[in-house]
Amino acid sequence: MYINRLAKANSDVFKEMMKLSDTAIRDIVVMALAEDMGLLDEWRQKRDLEKAREIARGLKQDNVPFSVIVKNTGLPLQEVEAL
Repeated sequence: MYINRLAKANSDVFKEMMKLSDTAIRDIVVMALAEDMGLLDEWRQKRDLEKAREIARGLKQDNVPFSVIVKNTGLPLQEVEAL
């Protein structure tokens, strides 16, 4: 597993990693596994899409015109309307 490889490769880095919060460690492990499995790009795309949706929701609540939201988020008009 990734943590075993990290500990063997560099004990100083491993010790620093152990000082991190559980959430930070989990995120590191998840990212490493995703990269190993070739899922990192897909994960990043999903993350970016959710960020765009979150921004669009906020802009929509502020009554920003849909055309501006579409232009700035890259989301389709139908998706913005449905948010």
